[in-house]
Amino acid sequence: MGKNYTDIGPVESENNGLFKPSLTEEVSGDSVYHLWLTRDIEEPYLYDDWFRKCYSANPDDLIVVHINSYGGNLDTAIQIYSALISSDASVLILIEGACCSAASLIAMAGTSFAMNPLAYMMIHSWSGGAAGKFSNVIENAEFQKRWFTNVMHSVYEDFCTKQEIESILNGKDLWLDFDEVTKRFDNMLAKRKTIVEKSNAKKNQMREKVEKMLDAKGMTLNDII
Repeated sequence: MGKNYTDIGPVESENNGLFKPSLTEEVSGDSVYHLWLTRDIEEPYLYDDWFRKCYSANPDDLIVVHINSYGGNLDTAIQIYSALISSDASVLILIEGACCSAASLIAMAGTSFAMNPLAYMMIHSWSGGAAGKFSNVIENAEFQKRWFTNVMHSVYEDFCTKQEIESILNGKDLWLDFDEVTKRFDNMLAKRKTIVEKSNAKKNQMREKVEKMLDAKGMTLNDII
């Protein structure tokens, strides 16, 4: 899903001449992990260290994702996105240059954001292909359409309008500058905050309801936990 020729950060791996993404760690009380996305997004196994850090991080930790990438492997980007949103750590997205294609998907995982005023973002549909019998190619294309439509709506629904998502699915590229990206990030964070607050309110209401039911029976939550 695009190319990035930036040659800063990663160190060469022993596998097929690919480059292993950089990860640095700072420890001064709480841990800060810096993930450097400054190349093509390559095969998933190259990011195993990133995944381990995401899943082992604590709530007081911070993961900083530095992005200057034109994109790459969509399957890998989805796994990185999933690891970041599943992490107990806070996730700071720093867009420092290009944030295009699959890299923009990863950016949606942030709990906070910062951006170079000269940076930019581009969101578009995926590129790929299939081979085999005609029926297999058609079946694959129909599946990919359903699957990618779900990806777009699930990941970008609080960042893009429904009309924009449909336009992207129909082949239009969405280019965004600093002002537009920061405005959308602010709106996305506000929506997420509202969702979390409503979810917590429902949980508290349910807990109070259960406590009242138990109290009527002379019991407490500790009696059943």
